[in-house]
Amino acid sequence: MAHNAKKVGGEVDLFAKIRDKMANAAKVGLVVDTYRPSISKRPAPSKIKGIGKDQKRLRALAKTGGVGSSGSSNPDRGGFQKTKVQMRKGVEFKVSDTEVVVVQAADLGLTMRAMIEYLARGVVLSRRVATTLREELAAGDKKKLSEGIASLKGQWHRDQLAWADEKKKLEAKVKRLKGSVVGVEKKLKAKQVELDEMNTAKDAAAKEAASEIYDLQQAVYNEHVNGFQKALRQAEFLYREVSVTNCLVFLE
Repeated sequence: MAHNAKKVGGEVDLFAKIRDKMANAAKVGLVVDTYRPSISKRPAPSKIKGIGKDQKRLRALAKTGGVGSSGSSNPDRGGFQKTKVQMRKGVEFKVSDTEVVVVQAADLGLTMRAMIEYLARGVVLSRRVATTLREELAAGDKKKLSEGIASLKGQWHRDQLAWADEKKKLEAKVKRLKGSVVGVEKKLKAKQVELDEMNTAKDAAAKEAASEIYDLQQAVYNEHVNGFQKALRQAEFLYREVSVTNCLVFLE
């Protein structure tokens, strides 16, 4: 479009300037309600299937302000049946002599070709911009991914070092516990040996005491027997008529 504009003596950014002027003027201009379209009659139902449903959907969009059931806004479809149409008035912009010459001398076919070229270049540039953005996003994601992997590797290495230190501490603690267990087992064995010796000594003392008691009982018994026999001998010596062996004689 640029070289087509140069052919008729125009500037490269002529259309851009005109578009910017119109946009700025539209922003500054007043907004008033100047047109109220009459309510049109309801069109006859179409014989083609699906047309009536589309018309009902468009009317519903017009009543709801262009918001469909799916949540998507479509003001262009909903504005054609509104009761009021807002129009701007007082929009003015100046055109230079060069622009007037360009407009008057422009060929309709040349203008259309320039517009087509402009649109084609816009499509190409939009595709290039989209591709560039995708590449940048992919590169950014790859960079973030690599940074995340590096961070995870560093964290893994730190965790390994921490685990090695913790493992050493646990091994030392287990070693100390094993040593204390061995010492306790030795003390327990010594106490068991001492207890066995005490039980043996106690059993021996009990046996000795039982033997002494038995000997004492035998001695007491013998003393009683000897005393009784002595008393019988004395009675036989003093009382000869009394038979020591036969008590029935005395009773008669």
